[in-house]
Amino acid sequence: MNQKIAVTGAEGAYAEIAAKKIFSRPFIIYTDSFEGVFDAVLKGLCVFGVLPFENSTAGIVKEVSNLLDKYSVSISKRIKLNVSHCLLVNPGAKMSDILEIHTHEQAAAQCIGFIEKYPSIKVVMCENTAFAAKNVSENKSLQKSAIASAAAADIYGLEILQRGLETNRNNETEFIVITAKQRRKQ
Repeated sequence: MNQKIAVTGAEGAYAEIAAKKIFSRPFIIYTDSFEGVFDAVLKGLCVFGVLPFENSTAGIVKEVSNLLDKYSVSISKRIKLNVSHCLLVNPGAKMSDILEIHTHEQAAAQCIGFIEKYPSIKVVMCENTAFAAKNVSENKSLQKSAIASAAAADIYGLEILQRGLETNRNNETEFIVITAKQRRKQ
């Protein structure tokens, strides 16, 4: 039986990639936020939620850490994944065309060396790297790009302009699997 797994973002999100490594045949439910993952698990819409917890470069994902303190969940598993970021663009775009990079704050922190090479390019924060890729694809502008996974490029019909944007070549993110705490019978 396929387990329903909540992740934040859209197809091509790093949490989705982690969920597919952890579970043999996950049925992925996408949420708009980290809190949405907690909600889906606590309301019983999903048995598990997969969330990024800590990155070797950018540190703890503060929002996830705060939500762990707020909600009654258990961490049932942890997995570390190497995370390699790509610069995704609409077909035909060149680096000289780009005026904006869309991404999540954690990915931006992990790619700070790359971003600092282009001080005139505006960095636009999104809820998730996969949302960033999806938005760039839907916009069709040659002036907008996304820092996201190579999987997101395939899913959204984007080209990979550059690979390996992460400052630390051993960039690794620990993902956690949450589940609702079992209530004790009295």
